[in-house]
Amino acid sequence: MPRRLVPAILAAAALSACGRSDRSVQSAAQAPSRPEAVAVIPTPSKQTDAADFANRAAAGNAFELAAAQIAQSRASSNDVKAFAAMMLRDHTNSAQDFKAAIAASGQALSPSEALSPDQQQAMMDLKAAQPGDFDKTYMRTQVEAHQKALALFQDYAQNGTVTSLKSFAAQGAPVIQNHLEAAQQIMAALK
Repeated sequence: MPRRLVPAILAAAALSACGRSDRSVQSAAQAPSRPEAVAVIPTPSKQTDAADFANRAAAGNAFELAAAQIAQSRASSNDVKAFAAMMLRDHTNSAQDFKAAIAASGQALSPSEALSPDQQQAMMDLKAAQPGDFDKTYMRTQVEAHQKALALFQDYAQNGTVTSLKSFAAQGAPVIQNHLEAAQQIMAALK
């Protein structure tokens, strides 16, 4: 079998296995081949539900605002207080952008700000933290919360179903990444 037919045959077999039409298989087999060409099999992307994203984003924002308010009054480190102030500012702005994205979506979404069990536990941990442990506890919750938020926003930006929410997620992900990096730096400095 000539070497240049191998990629075309592999592509045809892969497309056939994925349920493609015979016409797709034929056009793949007729595609010009290069020795370095490799058959690329598209993987179906899962679509992330808009309501799930909206609820989780709203709860995350509510958690960040509530935790930052506690940190403003309980933190002893100036860096931790400054981080909490940044959370209040940025998450207040994010809440406004989120409302605008929902309005532009054309969807009947009314996200719940109800905290998840993990977020509720984190709030209890913050409230129960001893004064000498509060800063570390707050920054630990911030690292964890921002890791989860970053994964959520990146996933929705990639796999979301509603354009305005996808844009919101794509614009928010770099901000969340910056928050995560800042939280990690402050936490490392507190050790």
